[in-house]
Amino acid sequence: MGRYYYGMIRGKFWFGVQESNDASYFKEGSYDNKAKPRYYGCDCPITDETQLYCAVHFPNYDGHYNIAKLFLEDEFKKITLPFLLKDPNHEICNYQYHFYKNELPFIQSKLKSLEKQLGKQFLENINFKIPNPNDMQGMEYDYNINYVNKYEENKEKLALIARWCLGKQIEYAIIHKGECNFICEIG
Repeated sequence: MGRYYYGMIRGKFWFGVQESNDASYFKEGSYDNKAKPRYYGCDCPITDETQLYCAVHFPNYDGHYNIAKLFLEDEFKKITLPFLLKDPNHEICNYQYHFYKNELPFIQSKLKSLEKQLGKQFLENINFKIPNPNDMQGMEYDYNINYVNKYEENKEKLALIARWCLGKQIEYAIIHKGECNFICEIG
Protein backbone atom coordinates (compact mmCIF):
# COMPACT_ATOMS: atom_id res chain seq x y z
CA MET A 1 0.00 0.00 0.00
CA GLY A 2 1.18 3.52 -0.69
CA ARG A 3 0.64 6.48 -2.97
CA TYR A 4 1.45 6.03 -6.63
CA TYR A 5 1.56 8.04 -9.81
CA TYR A 6 0.71 6.47 -13.14
CA GLY A 7 0.14 7.33 -16.78
CA MET A 8 2.97 8.00 -19.26
CA ILE A 9 5.30 7.62 -16.28
CA ARG A 10 4.73 5.69 -13.10
CA GLY A 11 6.21 5.21 -9.69
CA LYS A 12 5.63 5.29 -5.96
CA PHE A 13 6.05 8.43 -3.89
CA TRP A 14 8.83 8.25 -1.31
CA PHE A 15 7.16 7.49 2.00
CA GLY A 16 7.37 10.27 4.55
CA VAL A 17 9.27 12.75 2.36
CA GLN A 18 7.35 13.28 -0.90
CA GLU A 19 3.94 14.90 -1.25
CA SER A 20 1.33 13.74 -3.78
CA ASN A 21 1.51 17.11 -5.52
CA ASP A 22 5.33 17.12 -5.80
CA ALA A 23 5.14 17.55 -9.59
CA SER A 24 3.72 21.03 -8.90
CA TYR A 25 7.35 22.12 -8.47
CA PHE A 26 7.54 21.82 -12.27
CA LYS A 27 3.99 22.90 -13.14
CA GLU A 28 0.70 23.31 -11.29
CA GLY A 29 -1.57 20.27 -11.64
CA SER A 30 -5.33 20.04 -11.48
CA TYR A 31 -6.98 18.55 -8.42
CA ASP A 32 -9.73 16.00 -8.94
CA ASN A 33 -11.73 15.69 -5.72
CA LYS A 34 -14.06 13.01 -7.08
CA ALA A 35 -13.01 9.88 -5.21
CA LYS A 36 -12.06 6.90 -7.37
CA PRO A 37 -12.78 3.31 -6.31
CA ARG A 38 -9.93 0.84 -5.68
CA TYR A 39 -9.52 -2.91 -6.15
CA TYR A 40 -9.25 -5.21 -3.13
CA GLY A 41 -5.83 -6.69 -2.55
CA CYS A 42 -3.65 -4.58 -4.82
CA ASP A 43 -5.13 -1.12 -4.17
CA CYS A 44 -5.07 -0.10 -7.86
CA PRO A 45 -7.60 2.47 -9.09
CA ILE A 46 -10.62 1.16 -10.98
CA THR A 47 -10.85 3.09 -14.22
CA ASP A 48 -13.31 0.78 -15.98
CA GLU A 49 -16.00 -0.94 -13.90
CA THR A 50 -16.57 -3.54 -16.64
CA GLN A 51 -13.06 -4.83 -15.83
CA LEU A 52 -13.89 -7.05 -12.85
CA TYR A 53 -10.28 -7.59 -11.74
CA CYS A 54 -6.96 -5.74 -11.84
CA ALA A 55 -5.25 -6.77 -15.07
CA VAL A 56 -2.07 -4.93 -14.02
CA HIS A 57 -1.32 -7.28 -11.12
CA PHE A 58 -3.28 -10.44 -11.91
CA PRO A 59 -3.38 -12.64 -15.02
CA ASN A 60 -7.10 -13.41 -14.61
CA TYR A 61 -10.17 -12.94 -12.42
CA ASP A 62 -9.56 -16.12 -10.39
CA GLY A 63 -6.05 -15.03 -9.42
CA HIS A 64 -7.30 -11.67 -8.15
CA TYR A 65 -10.33 -13.23 -6.43
CA ASN A 66 -8.15 -15.65 -4.45
CA ILE A 67 -6.04 -12.79 -3.10
CA ALA A 68 -8.98 -10.43 -2.49
CA LYS A 69 -10.97 -12.97 -0.50
CA LEU A 70 -8.14 -13.12 2.04
CA PHE A 71 -8.96 -9.52 2.96
CA LEU A 72 -12.66 -10.02 3.68
CA GLU A 73 -13.31 -13.73 4.14
CA ASP A 74 -16.75 -13.26 5.74
CA GLU A 75 -17.96 -10.77 3.12
CA PHE A 76 -16.90 -13.05 0.27
CA LYS A 77 -19.18 -15.85 1.56
CA LYS A 78 -22.24 -13.65 0.86
CA ILE A 79 -21.57 -12.75 -2.78
CA THR A 80 -22.39 -14.23 -6.13
CA LEU A 81 -19.55 -14.63 -8.61
CA PRO A 82 -18.38 -12.93 -10.70
CA PHE A 83 -18.43 -9.48 -9.13
CA LEU A 84 -16.27 -6.38 -9.27
CA LEU A 85 -13.38 -6.80 -6.82
CA LYS A 86 -13.89 -3.26 -5.53
CA ASP A 87 -13.03 -2.03 -2.05
CA PRO A 88 -15.91 0.23 -0.95
CA ASN A 89 -13.90 1.53 2.00
CA HIS A 90 -10.91 2.80 0.07
CA GLU A 91 -11.40 5.45 -2.58
CA ILE A 92 -8.94 8.13 -3.64
CA CYS A 93 -8.77 11.60 -5.08
CA ASN A 94 -5.91 12.71 -7.29
CA TYR A 95 -3.85 15.38 -9.00
CA GLN A 96 -3.57 15.33 -12.78
CA TYR A 97 -0.56 16.72 -14.64
CA HIS A 98 -0.09 17.51 -18.34
CA PHE A 99 3.35 18.62 -19.51
CA TYR A 100 4.13 19.63 -23.11
CA LYS A 101 7.27 19.99 -25.24
CA ASN A 102 7.28 23.80 -25.08
CA GLU A 103 7.62 23.52 -21.27
CA LEU A 104 10.81 21.44 -21.47
CA PRO A 105 13.29 24.35 -21.03
CA PHE A 106 11.52 25.44 -17.83
CA ILE A 107 11.49 21.86 -16.47
CA GLN A 108 15.19 21.50 -17.28
CA SER A 109 15.98 24.79 -15.49
CA LYS A 110 14.12 23.50 -12.42
CA LEU A 111 16.14 20.25 -12.59
CA LYS A 112 19.38 22.27 -12.78
CA SER A 113 18.27 24.22 -9.71
CA LEU A 114 17.66 20.96 -7.82
CA GLU A 115 21.05 19.62 -8.93
CA LYS A 116 22.74 22.78 -7.65
CA GLN A 117 20.99 22.37 -4.28
CA LEU A 118 21.93 18.69 -4.10
CA GLY A 119 25.57 19.23 -5.13
CA LYS A 120 28.19 17.51 -7.26
CA GLN A 121 28.42 14.48 -4.97
CA PHE A 122 24.73 13.82 -5.61
CA LEU A 123 25.23 13.64 -9.37
CA GLU A 124 28.10 11.19 -8.88
CA ASN A 125 25.97 8.86 -6.75
CA ILE A 126 22.65 8.73 -8.57
CA ASN A 127 21.89 7.35 -12.00
CA PHE A 128 18.62 7.93 -13.79
CA LYS A 129 18.02 5.10 -16.25
CA ILE A 130 15.38 3.71 -18.54
CA PRO A 131 15.61 -0.11 -18.46
CA ASN A 132 13.50 -0.48 -21.62
CA PRO A 133 13.25 2.76 -23.63
CA ASN A 134 10.40 1.30 -25.72
CA ASP A 135 8.31 0.92 -22.55
CA MET A 136 7.48 4.37 -21.22
CA GLN A 137 6.11 2.65 -18.09
CA GLY A 138 9.54 1.27 -17.22
CA MET A 139 11.23 4.47 -16.08
CA GLU A 140 13.41 4.00 -13.02
CA TYR A 141 16.32 5.54 -11.22
CA ASP A 142 19.18 3.93 -9.40
CA TYR A 143 21.33 5.34 -6.65
CA ASN A 144 24.13 4.44 -4.33
CA ILE A 145 22.16 3.28 -1.29
CA ASN A 146 24.98 4.27 1.07
CA TYR A 147 24.81 7.84 -0.28
CA VAL A 148 21.04 8.11 0.20
CA ASN A 149 21.12 6.39 3.61
CA LYS A 150 23.43 9.06 5.00
CA TYR A 151 20.53 11.49 4.49
CA GLU A 152 18.01 9.25 6.23
CA GLU A 153 17.56 11.81 8.98
CA ASN A 154 17.55 14.74 6.54
CA LYS A 155 14.04 14.67 5.09
CA GLU A 156 14.54 17.95 3.23
CA LYS A 157 17.47 16.47 1.28
CA LEU A 158 15.56 13.24 0.61
CA ALA A 159 12.58 15.29 -0.62
CA LEU A 160 14.87 17.07 -3.10
CA ILE A 161 16.26 13.73 -4.33
CA ALA A 162 12.74 12.31 -4.77
CA ARG A 163 11.63 15.46 -6.63
CA TRP A 164 14.67 15.30 -8.91
CA CYS A 165 13.87 11.68 -9.80
CA LEU A 166 10.26 12.58 -10.65
CA GLY A 167 11.46 15.54 -12.71
CA LYS A 168 13.87 13.33 -14.68
CA GLN A 169 10.97 11.01 -15.52
CA ILE A 170 8.91 13.96 -16.76
CA GLU A 171 11.87 15.26 -18.79
CA TYR A 172 12.50 11.88 -20.41
CA ALA A 173 8.86 11.45 -21.42
CA ILE A 174 8.71 14.92 -22.97
CA ILE A 175 11.95 14.39 -24.92
CA HIS A 176 10.85 11.01 -26.28
CA LYS A 177 7.07 11.40 -26.57
CA GLY A 178 6.58 15.16 -26.84
CA GLU A 179 4.44 15.26 -23.69
CA CYS A 180 4.00 13.73 -20.27
CA ASN A 181 0.60 13.11 -18.68
CA PHE A 182 0.03 11.31 -15.40
CA ILE A 183 -2.17 11.08 -12.32
CA CYS A 184 -0.96 11.26 -8.71
CA GLU A 185 -2.91 9.59 -5.92
CA ILE A 186 -3.73 11.49 -2.75
CA GLY A 187 -4.04 9.85 0.64
